[in-house]
Amino acid sequence: MCGICGIVCYDESIRVNQELVERMMLGIKHRGPDDCGLYVKKIVGLGHTRLSIIDLKGGRQPIFNEDQSMCIVFNGEIYNYLELRNDLVQKGHIFGTRSDTEVILHLYEDKGERCVEYLRGMFAFAIWDSKARSLFLARDRLGIKPLYYDLRPKSLAFSSELKSLLEIGMSSRELNLVAADHYFTLNYTIGPQTAIQGIEKLMPGHTLLMREPGIRLNEYWDFAEVAELGDPFDACYSKMKELIEEAVRIRLMSEVPLGAFLSGGVDSSVIVGIMTMLTGKPVKTFTVGYENAEADSELKYAKKVAKHFDCEHHEFILKPKNFMDIIKKVVWHLDEPIAEYAAVPLLLLSELAKQHVTVMLSGEGADEIFAGYPIYRYMNQIELYRRAPERLRKAFEKCIAGPLLRNKREGKYLDWLSTSLEERYLGNGSYLTARMKNRLYSEDFFASVNTSEPYDAIGKYYRKIPNRDAIGKMLYLDTKTWLPEDLLIKADKMTMAAAIELRVPFLDHKLVEYAASLPAGMKVRNFESKYIFKRYAEELLPRDIVYRPKKGFPVPVKKWLRQELNTTAQELLLDKRTRERGLLNSKYIESMLNQHIAGKEDFSKNIWNLLVFEIWMRTFIDGDL
Repeated sequence: MCGICGIVCYDESIRVNQELVERMMLGIKHRGPDDCGLYVKKIVGLGHTRLSIIDLKGGRQPIFNEDQSMCIVFNGEIYNYLELRNDLVQKGHIFGTRSDTEVILHLYEDKGERCVEYLRGMFAFAIWDSKARSLFLARDRLGIKPLYYDLRPKSLAFSSELKSLLEIGMSSRELNLVAADHYFTLNYTIGPQTAIQGIEKLMPGHTLLMREPGIRLNEYWDFAEVAELGDPFDACYSKMKELIEEAVRIRLMSEVPLGAFLSGGVDSSVIVGIMTMLTGKPVKTFTVGYENAEADSELKYAKKVAKHFDCEHHEFILKPKNFMDIIKKVVWHLDEPIAEYAAVPLLLLSELAKQHVTVMLSGEGADEIFAGYPIYRYMNQIELYRRAPERLRKAFEKCIAGPLLRNKREGKYLDWLSTSLEERYLGNGSYLTARMKNRLYSEDFFASVNTSEPYDAIGKYYRKIPNRDAIGKMLYLDTKTWLPEDLLIKADKMTMAAAIELRVPFLDHKLVEYAASLPAGMKVRNFESKYIFKRYAEELLPRDIVYRPKKGFPVPVKKWLRQELNTTAQELLLDKRTRERGLLNSKYIESMLNQHIAGKEDFSKNIWNLLVFEIWMRTFIDGDL
């Protein structure tokens, strides 16, 4: 796991210099504290910061091919690199290292742009071909590893992190208003846009080839066309089990110590169980709890799982003071405005884990491929409700639902009953409805953005899967948006901030494709989420761990914003500097704060969204680094 960056400039009057690349490398130094390397020649410069995991002595980058005409910088892990290497050796390729990085380079020589189709792992890499004068960028299928780029008429700069691109001054620190609208609506931005005007993300499952005079983008992987299986339950169960255990096994490859994040929920507990089964050794596990917030803490469940598998268990207790003290650091590392509470405990837990291990496994992705979130059941039930005769629905909404729901979440739940899935479900992070947006935005901001744009951006994913059932549509959408734009950004940036490599077995692309082929009835049955997955979990875990309500790494922000953190929130959100941005209605924000503090309504998610955005603005737009 590393950081990569670089720049190519086809303007012959300009030469890329070493100082420029070194400035970019400074912005990603935390991703690779073990070593660094760079290559600068005429129109190209490539930089790399290394966290050593495999081939500790020989894997220094950039790495070159036999005749030095191509070189690569790479971030990630390729789990099938040994098989690929053997095939390439038989074809006559000569290797100078034992690293997976060099395998990718020779595979590119052999297969060209299609090399990515053979890779099983997580990756973002850049290959410079001096003979063709071309730059090839690639990102893994699910978007586990990030890659940003800034394209100009005759140049392109790229990096693992957005802040690295800001170091060289190609981009102005200008807010992308469309992306800001995405953020307020969804709690994250939808790629390829970022919140900085001019900087984009290379999308998951995509490659980019730059040759003078322009670029070509290519989507090399998607699972929209995966057909539903007609196999019996037992056959599906056996194949799923095989793929899950294989996904964990290949991710145990390492020359440094490994561990696992353990929330005490079913996903992370299954990972720990499989690791124990495969290694026969106690797994180093790490979990977080919260001071004076027992209802939100999962320490007792994590302890139970750790004891069940005889783990070497570690705990961290997060206090409200720690929470606000570290939020600026969290926002700086995230690069993008992402309203994800769990980023804070994840960073602190990663710093604790770094004292013991360098590689961690976690349960990200299981909910998105096996339908683990309760919202999927709720939305599916609304779909069934909407099939009822219209006159019955109108009577129900007028006499029962209206009085009960009209004032809940600003009428959000009532709106759901009258809108299609494509209109009401914008992803797991979605929170701000059109009605709420109209109150939150200032008149100028509301007028400057097309407030239906987030719906249009989401709509392109729904249009790819018109014939799937409601569960299948939501899982596809979340795997293409919420997962790479929120959860995986958080997971990558917070662990890399502590120089930890995070591996996510449930997002092995073969497992993702297979899960997509399972019928909805194997995922949600009799109001039970992740049905087939939990049947497998029963083989490894106590039933009370498998079937307890889902929490994840919960954070008691609702409580803290009413008590310890309410003064901080008010001071920041009602500050003159915040109000003078002219984006939001400060009177509405003050009303939200007052209602939340008084316990009249739970606006914790909205308040957190606004807090993160203002801190992000001060960090990345105002430059208060």
